[in-house]
This record gives sequence, C-alpha cells and structure tokens, in this order.
Amino acid sequence: MNEKLFKKILIQAKEYFLINRYQELCGIVIKGSDNFTQLPSETKSAWEFSLNPKTFLIKDKIHLVAHSHPFGDAYPSARDVTSARACGIPFLIYSCLFDNFVFFDLERCKPYKV
Repeated sequence: MNEKLFKKILIQAKEYFLINRYQELCGIVIKGSDNFTQLPSETKSAWEFSLNPKTFLIKDKIHLVAHSHPFGDAYPSARDVTSARACGIPFLIYSCLFDNFVFFDLERCKPYKV
C-alpha cells in the first residue's frame, strides 16, 4: 500500500480510536481499499478487543486489523503477536496515551506518527 493511502487510513483510524480513548476499539482495512472500517468489539472490556469470528470468513480479503491501546504504548502485546500470527493478518495498533501507531507485519514493528 502506498504511503499516501496508508496515511489516510491512519488518520481515519486515529479519529475513530479517539472517540472513546478509554475503550479498546477495533476495525479492519480491506485489501485494495483506502478506508478504515469500524467494527464493534465482541468484548466489552476497556483492556481488550475481540472481533466477531464471522469476520475471519473473509480473512483473505483483510489487509490489516487495527485496534487501540487506551492505556499503553502501541507495540503489540504477546496476545496481539499470537493473534496476528494465528490469523495471518498484520495488526495496526494505536496508542491513545502516546498518540502514535505501530504496524506489526507478523515479524517486525514499524512506528508511525500522524
């Protein structure tokens, strides 16, 4: 994905995540799309998110899963790493506390700021 489109997605995701900065929120980006799609979390916890299992019926069409970390940094937790690798989909994580993103491509982390 080119940087201009990726920056647009970062801006959309950040705006959504800051709507309720004290709740872990999530969404996805579909391959070939330049839009962030908000999804409700199946978990009603401020500390974790869980996508509806039906979402993974289209996992081959998902470019990335994005979620926020309301109270910590943007680096993936051990659970994030395990989940991303298990489904084979990169994670984009936003830290509401530090106002930055980290893109985890299943192997490495790359920080982003918008």
